[in-house]
Amino acid sequence: MSPADGLQDSWLFRKDANEWARTHDLPSPIYRHSTVRLGDSYLTLLAGGKTGVSQLSDKILLRHPVRGWVACAVSSPFRPIPVFGAVLVCTGQSGGNDSDGRGRMVFQGLLCGGMMGDGTVARQVVQWQLDVTDLEVYVVVGRLAGEEC
Repeated sequence: MSPADGLQDSWLFRKDANEWARTHDLPSPIYRHSTVRLGDSYLTLLAGGKTGVSQLSDKILLRHPVRGWVACAVSSPFRPIPVFGAVLVCTGQSGGNDSDGRGRMVFQGLLCGGMMGDGTVARQVVQWQLDVTDLEVYVVVGRLAGEEC
């Protein structure tokens, strides 16, 4: 297998059994992407990556333990620069019920740097907020004031 070939399979390390277990396949092959566990939940966020030698992904995906990989809708006019190999961190979470009594989880974090399609480092720091409410998943992104890494 070439390092320029993406994979579609997805694996989760189970600490209690000290082993890797296959989980839901990704919607399409990808590599050199960034992932982060969201707080103390069973959710994982994936951003960016490469889908081919010269193709970058601008997708943001959420891995749900039952529903699998779900595409996140970006509900802000700003879009991060598509990159691979970026730093993706979750900086916090909040939960509870909204006014309709539905379960709601909101996570916040940062996407920093990464390589652009032309081989240069992206000088971006993006603050994101992910709202996971019932079956709706959306992310709000915005550029931070001090945007250089």
